[in-house]
Amino acid sequence: MSGEAKLGRLFKSALGHYLERQRAKPGRITRTAYDDYVQSSTEVARAVSYPSLGALLGFYDQLAVEVITDQASAGVGPLSLQVHLAHSGDGFVWALKQPAPLTHADTLSLTGRTYLDIGFDDGAAPSMGVVRLELTLQAVAGPVRARVRVNVTANNLSEREFSVAVRKAQGQEPAVDAYDRCYPSGSRIHPAKVKHLLGYWSYTHKLHLDFENVAVIVPPGQMVCFNASDDYILVERGKVVWSSRAYWEQMYLKPHSGPKRTAEDPKPDAKLEYDD
Repeated sequence: MSGEAKLGRLFKSALGHYLERQRAKPGRITRTAYDDYVQSSTEVARAVSYPSLGALLGFYDQLAVEVITDQASAGVGPLSLQVHLAHSGDGFVWALKQPAPLTHADTLSLTGRTYLDIGFDDGAAPSMGVVRLELTLQAVAGPVRARVRVNVTANNLSEREFSVAVRKAQGQEPAVDAYDRCYPSGSRIHPAKVKHLLGYWSYTHKLHLDFENVAVIVPPGQMVCFNASDDYILVERGKVVWSSRAYWEQMYLKPHSGPKRTAEDPKPDAKLEYDD
């Protein structure tokens, strides 16, 4: 088997597994972000949600947080709990996304469970790539202790619906043919959204996959732009060099409106293409 054939087989195998993970990834997930004691010998105890969930929660646009406490005690009460949302670009330096807590309780029950009000982050302001919940348990005097369980539901806004909502707010009609949703170099995109570009990027040695976040990274010097119909074009140094519409027309030999491929535009290598 030639080296090129081996590369093609390896690429298809890896990409098939990768896209299968993407398909299995729902638009909404629920995870237990913390389930343990928060405790201190002083009047204040602090804890954070599981670090392993930071990148996953940062991937989603909206969060809903459910908090339940039990087995609470304090040297001198009342005992309160606040849950703040923090985000970070590198997982080391953290900042509160908003000054107010997502949810809080001024007085926790010392004899049974306390169910805090559901807390929400509606995604109106974007989050950095890593997200965590910061828990602060406080009393007049310590020691303090409480079993705390935090369940998080994360939801992704539809990019298409969001784009339409923006235009509606601006009093504009959707421009189906306008490629006005662009992802510059370094951006991360779901592989399924640009699956016809993956073979070309692999052929030109520019395919970079972020397996942890289930994404493909736009190569240096390039930009991918979508229209309201989720057609997309590849822009390289200010020039449109590839169009999904033209590619579709070429593959299926059917008319398709939109930009046409020119003689000098690159053509994806069919041997490395992956189609459902």
